[in-house]
Amino acid sequence: MRLCPRCMTDVSAWERESITFGQFIVQRGGWLGLLPSLAALLAWILYWPGRPLYHWLAGFVALSVSLVIFRVLYIKRFYWRERWLASQVYDVRAHSLITTVTTLLALGLLLFVIMYVIYKLHSPPTLAMEEITFIDQMLFSLFYAPSFWAFTAGLTLLAIQAYLDALNERVPQPIFMHTDRLLDVVLRTVIPTLEDRAKLHVRQGPPDVRQAITLEVIKAERLPKDGGIQVLLREGRVTWRSDGNGEFRPSAVERMWNIDADCWGRIRSLSQESLQLG
Repeated sequence: MRLCPRCMTDVSAWERESITFGQFIVQRGGWLGLLPSLAALLAWILYWPGRPLYHWLAGFVALSVSLVIFRVLYIKRFYWRERWLASQVYDVRAHSLITTVTTLLALGLLLFVIMYVIYKLHSPPTLAMEEITFIDQMLFSLFYAPSFWAFTAGLTLLAIQAYLDALNERVPQPIFMHTDRLLDVVLRTVIPTLEDRAKLHVRQGPPDVRQAITLEVIKAERLPKDGGIQVLLREGRVTWRSDGNGEFRPSAVERMWNIDADCWGRIRSLSQESLQLG
């Protein structure tokens, strides 16, 4: 086990789940998202040569953009997990991967059927080359390439869904899912700063008296808008002041700190109000 120095969770699980692009394709089902690209490649090599040029160009665009879509979705694969988890904590719209996959596959099928009808009605031998207008070519391309893009996105997200389902069983949840962990990260970040500030204000006092600082969380409240946290922290300490006769007298100081941090515990603002207690 290896703990994260910031949030004290086990990061060894993430290290074991760190995969390369190739491993995602071969071991985690990513090959599923490459099937439309493979189909586009085979059509480009075996079927479109000898056909009108716009068929070949549409096939090239379908293949190249499909590969880009596959790569981008792989890079952004953790976005879907974070978005879904975040929707359970604060006001962010969740995107259902299953719904998205179903919509994309249905869209791809619809586009493919329309493309096939256009191809049969507006391509040789139904029409001679001189009868095929620019509009006919554009209509074919408009439905051909996007059908492969929709299939690529849908199948890639299906593979990502399976990957994330397995991942959720093996790695810890992010800190914004648990207020106590988020609060702990915020305090770990802020307390050293407060202690250093307290030391700067102590220039004198009895040599055998060590200044004590106490910290108490008065309130910790999650922000529903972005999942951040607002903390009201009370700092109490005793300083020693000279009375002008060489004698030191204790003076209690209390400060109220308002801390605002984002959902990952990063400090956005730190403000204070001071109160002398005597």
